[in-house]
Amino acid sequence: MLRVLNNEFDPKQDETIFSVICNVPSLGLSCFGCCGHHFKDKATMQKFFDENKELLAKYLEEGKSYEDFMNRERLLDPCGGCYSLMREEDEAGREQYYCGVHPFRIGREIRVGYCDHDYLCKTAAHVQKMTAAEKHLFYQFLKEQKFDSFQYSMINANETVLLGMYREWKEKSIKDGKIPLNT
Repeated sequence: MLRVLNNEFDPKQDETIFSVICNVPSLGLSCFGCCGHHFKDKATMQKFFDENKELLAKYLEEGKSYEDFMNRERLLDPCGGCYSLMREEDEAGREQYYCGVHPFRIGREIRVGYCDHDYLCKTAAHVQKMTAAEKHLFYQFLKEQKFDSFQYSMINANETVLLGMYREWKEKSIKDGKIPLNT
């Protein structure tokens, strides 16, 4: 689980599933699948994320706090997403999604009571229990899929689809001799 001591977050001390499945920087993947329900199409979501990012910048410029920004809305937007979700491009130009008030971003945990900040989707919970060798295989699977972050989020939002796709990939890879049978 995310380690937060005295309401402060230290990423150097945090060896969690979040770096394994929620964000996979080497593949340019980030997931917002657990930050809403019944998401709309990609263009609608991108506009929503951009509006949130602009509004956070405005709040901070005006001397308002992250808490002020986070608490401005409590319900999900009609597009299905949390009002704290945003997007940006990484160094390779790949779209990345993130929570503007996540402790990775602001250095402290303020989301208690705002969202289910300790929630792990079924995929994340499953990957967390994998051995190092199995996690490596799962990474190889993700690498071969060539998802963008939006696709990855929508598949993870379904909670069972990605694991089903992984099992099928693994079975086929074993059958094709790409990976050892005892993996």
